[in-house]
Amino acid sequence: MSVLGLAGLDQVLHFAHHARPDPNLCKHPALLQRAIIESEQRLVIVSVWIRAKVVDHEFLGNLETLAKKGVSVTIVFGFGKDRGEREHDEYARESLERLDTQYPNFRLIRHNKVHAKVLVSDRKFAVSTSFNWLSFKGDLNMSLREEEGFCVEGTKFVEEYCQDLLGRLIPEHRLDGNSR
Repeated sequence: MSVLGLAGLDQVLHFAHHARPDPNLCKHPALLQRAIIESEQRLVIVSVWIRAKVVDHEFLGNLETLAKKGVSVTIVFGFGKDRGEREHDEYARESLERLDTQYPNFRLIRHNKVHAKVLVSDRKFAVSTSFNWLSFKGDLNMSLREEEGFCVEGTKFVEEYCQDLLGRLIPEHRLDGNSR
């Protein structure tokens, strides 16, 4: 049963107690940056698309630094064929694929039916949102783009949510985190 599914009122109340709405578009890129810099054990990013305007040289360098430190990095992406992928976006994706090949604790997983947009940093926080983490930088000069989500804090709930999410998206994922 999904942690956020129709599991019962107690889980819904638990979620509501720990969640705070975050409709401010400006906060999403800052949360991503915070997660990349502060994660010590685990970073999980689920995003539909990968775009070079987000997954740039600095971003890739920060992810590689995490991988070198032994942080478990899992990126799940994909929603069918990416017809909008351009040459520089392809390079960004291929750079992530190289990190996946180079570091055993770095996983890039294409999942053809992902529409979720999730960010998890260790057991500190989890964000479920409409914001595409790896394809949109949050440009305030664009016309109004309403993005909304929840940031959940609390080690037990974040852990349960992350395990449930990864268990659904990555069939071979095990609770001990050793899925390779």
